[in-house]
Order: sequence, then C-alpha cells, then structure tokens
Amino acid sequence: MSQTVPADRAEILRGIRSFAQVIQYLVDDQGWPIDLTGRLVDDDLTAVTYDWNSDDLGVPAEQLKDLSRFQQMRPLNVSQPWGVFFLEFAGIRLRSTPIRRLLRALVTKKRAAGQGTTSRPNWALKDLLFIVITGTGDDVELHFLAFQGSNPQNAEFRALSWRPAHAPVFHLQRLSDELLPLLAWPDDSDSSPEAWRSSWWEAFKLPVGQSIKDSVRLADRMAKTARDLRTQIREALAHENGSGPFSGLMSDIRTQLVSDVNADSFSDMCAQTLVYGLLSSRVTNPIDFGSSPIFSGVPIANPFLEALFEQIHDEAAALDLPGSDLPQLVADLRETNIEAVLDQFGATVKGGDPVIHFYEEFLKKYDPKMRADAGAFYTPQPAVEFIVRAVDDVLRSRFGLPMGIADASSWQGVASRNGFTVPDDVDPDKPFVSMVDPATGTGTFLVEWLRKARQSFLDYNSPAAAGGG
Repeated sequence: MSQTVPADRAEILRGIRSFAQVIQYLVDDQGWPIDLTGRLVDDDLTAVTYDWNSDDLGVPAEQLKDLSRFQQMRPLNVSQPWGVFFLEFAGIRLRSTPIRRLLRALVTKKRAAGQGTTSRPNWALKDLLFIVITGTGDDVELHFLAFQGSNPQNAEFRALSWRPAHAPVFHLQRLSDELLPLLAWPDDSDSSPEAWRSSWWEAFKLPVGQSIKDSVRLADRMAKTARDLRTQIREALAHENGSGPFSGLMSDIRTQLVSDVNADSFSDMCAQTLVYGLLSSRVTNPIDFGSSPIFSGVPIANPFLEALFEQIHDEAAALDLPGSDLPQLVADLRETNIEAVLDQFGATVKGGDPVIHFYEEFLKKYDPKMRADAGAFYTPQPAVEFIVRAVDDVLRSRFGLPMGIADASSWQGVASRNGFTVPDDVDPDKPFVSMVDPATGTGTFLVEWLRKARQSFLDYNSPAAAGGG
C-alpha cells in the first residue's frame, strides 16, 4: 500500500489525541492497509476492532477497574501472527500491573500433555503491540508498547511515548523520522512475518547497556556524564548570548528559585538534575525505567523533580547535545543491579536512604571542590544520634520540658518556668524548640531529629508514663 507522507510528520504527532487519529496516522504515514472507507467518527473504532471485556479475558473486573477501554484491531491479513490492541486508562500514568494481567490472559501458555486448550485467541509475547492512551486534554499521553521475554509476569516493557501538548520538537522529530517509521507495513504483502517483526523491534531498541558492579564505578560513570553535560550546557548558554531556551530557563530559575544563579551554577544545576534524577528514577521505578529509547520517557516519581527534570531535559534534547551520553547511561542503569550496588555503602554502612547518601560519593567524583565548598561530608550515624539525644536530654533536665525536642511550649512559658526574660527580638508566643540545620547536606540530622521527636512524644504519652508506672 502506498504511503502519503505529511509535510511535517512531527507536527502530525502533536495533533494526535485519540485512537481514531492514531489509526489514521498508521494508514496515512505508515501504510497500514486498514479500510477507512466509512472513516472513523467520534473515536468509534467498531469498524476496525473487536471489543474485549473481563469475561473474555478471564480476569475479574475489579482487577481492571482503571482500564476504560480494551479493543483488538481486526487482523489485516489471514497470516498475521501479531495482535494489536488499543487500551485506555483512567489517570495520567501508564499502569504496569493491569497490563501484566492482560498479558497473562493473552500470551500463549505452555501446557502439559493431555491438557485442554482455551478457546480464547492467544499470542507470543513478542507479537503483541499495545497502543495506549493515558490522561485527558493537555495531559493526554500516547504510548506504543511492546514486550520482551518469555514470561508475562516479568516481561520487559519497551515504550515509545509522547505528550502532544508538551513534547519538545526534537522528541517528536525522532519519533516521526527515526522510530515510528520502523512500524511501517511492508510493501510486499508476501513479506515474511519474521522480517516485519525484526523491523518492528528496531523501534524499541535501547543502546546495549553494561552492568556496573560497584558504587565507585557507578559514581565515576555518573560524574563523567554530568561533567560533559555541564560543559555543553555552559557552551550552549554562551552561544545563545542571552536569547535562547537555556537562557530563558535560567532567567525563570533566577526569578522563581535561586536569585543569584549564573551561567556556571545554572549549567551545574542542570547537569546534576538530569544525571541524579536518572538514578532516583531507576530506584523508584525499576520496572518501567528506561523502557523507551527516547530519554524524556524516563519516569520520575517525585512531582517537583519530575517537572524540573522534564523542563531541563526538554531544552537539552532540543539542542541534541552530542556528547552527553545520557541514553547510554539510561541503558547502563537499566542493566545494573542498583539496589545491590547502593547496599555496598548505603543502607548497610551508613543507615537511612542509600540514594541520599550516595550523593556524597557522586559529588566527590563529579567536583571535589564543590563538595568541600558545600560541606557535603557524611556525619556517622552514631555521632548524629548522640548529638540529638544530648540535646533532647538537656531540654528535659535543664529547661523542664518533659517531651524534650518534641515539646511545643512557647518561649514565654519556658521563660516563666525557668526565671529568665524572653529576648526583645523573639516573639514570646513562638515555640521555644526549633531545629535549624543550615548545611543540611543529606539531611541526616533532620531525619534523626524527627525520629527522636516522635519517640519522645510517644514515650511521654504512653499509658505507662500517664500512670506513673
């Protein structure tokens, strides 16, 4: 089937918001032989799909409550081995758990001799393509999702994703010019399924990742990428000469976040946000991390970090910084047992969140002078516990505060009980106890302070304390 290629394929992707528009794109741009004689009205796919429900799948309806739509595209020729499905989820996130439930229902199962077969059609895992819509309005996101492996329970997800209202032009160009064309229907109707399958999978390939075995090598790897990024962003800023995407972003940060940010500190902020954001994403989203060869598809769990990460990344992607090595770092982090690497010095040595404590190791490799200037040196947990416990004891024994650092007494109340005058510049109604850590670093003191305050509060309000026993 001949293809009608739009003049600006990237902008076509920006206009896709519904399954009807997806199908029209596959016909017009990728040559899929779907008969659209009657055309698709109001996203009604009846003419080109079959409807599935929970009974057809053998999956309880309550396990698919977030799945508002599940339809199979009608086969386009009699020998077609692959199944193409359209899924729509409530909410803005791609949901991996219900997708795995669907895979278990759809994927061919090995059966022991003598066992019967199900009447439901089924497919090999590698022959399934899910086209998924999440979100609505400006938050709508589209995903072409393929799978690798042999077991639906631990299948590897690979996705091509974009948000039409927010995707940077570079992101859409790579999708439209390099990746989605690999899903084009073969011109030769007799072309072997294996040849088309091989082309299809090229769209979902990541760079080959190399497993990182220890925390020192991980810090080295991340630090090199961050240093390269910092240099390139600084050079991009100089080239913009005050007028360009990075310059605009730096101005926004100066206005809303850090008033004295300059070109050097801004470049550093961007580089660290991108690289350390990847590590945070890998730890918090181990299943979906790196599923797409498009870097901006990397999920971030923290909403604030995600917003900052996406904005910085979009500007970096728009410039296509050639030496940043970010896609390779994504692939390497995906292949690495990060939990085991961080355990080598994190939770098993220092206590607390190893992602937080690893920042000191990363900064030591990335910029030792910056680490020294920032005072980013780890305080051993026993020392932190002793200092916080000593403060708590002084508040109880010297100032008569029965809940120690958890006590909410005002300055006036404490002054009256202890016979001193509230200083002139202090509001007498403010709490007497407060915690200030001007060099927060990895937050060790803050975390221990909160932990001790909670314990002091519980001890004071326990039945044994109330009864004097």
